[in-house]
Amino acid sequence: MRIIISLLIILSFLQVEAQNKKVEMLKDVSWDEVQKQARKTRKKYLLLDFGSPRCSPCLYIKNKVFTVDSVADFINSKFVAADYTQGAEKKRLSKIYNVYSEPVILITDLKGNLLHRMEGRCEAPEMMARLRQGLDPQNNLVALQKKYENHNRNHYDADHSVGNILLPLPQR
Repeated sequence: MRIIISLLIILSFLQVEAQNKKVEMLKDVSWDEVQKQARKTRKKYLLLDFGSPRCSPCLYIKNKVFTVDSVADFINSKFVAADYTQGAEKKRLSKIYNVYSEPVILITDLKGNLLHRMEGRCEAPEMMARLRQGLDPQNNLVALQKKYENHNRNHYDADHSVGNILLPLPQR
């Protein structure tokens, strides 16, 4: 019996260790600093996370989604990530990117051109799907908006666009 209890205790510690990564985020830094870090690391994309310390969906994403190994590995390998929870730079960037709710996660290129926008709480698989879509130049939010503006509208594009703004992505 003691052996079984000992094994269960050891296994519980191993399970906790299995999800020990996290997204490496710059905290409330200037836009210039984010770009400088991107050039230094030679990453092509920026991930801007807008939230607040009192926002429960924001905290959920930071503590439960951004700590899943697959999500952390993906973001850390593709993006320079910056967390904006307070301060003048958050206010300035919120005006530029029309961020009026939380949580909002933006993907931009190095020049600050918006590629993708995600709003609201989600789980890790949803986050991965949204991030991958955000890097897809044919299906990110900007591409879908261009298709829509050019009257190239179909239900698939509309579902994808709405999914990235407010709702989970449809399972296709």
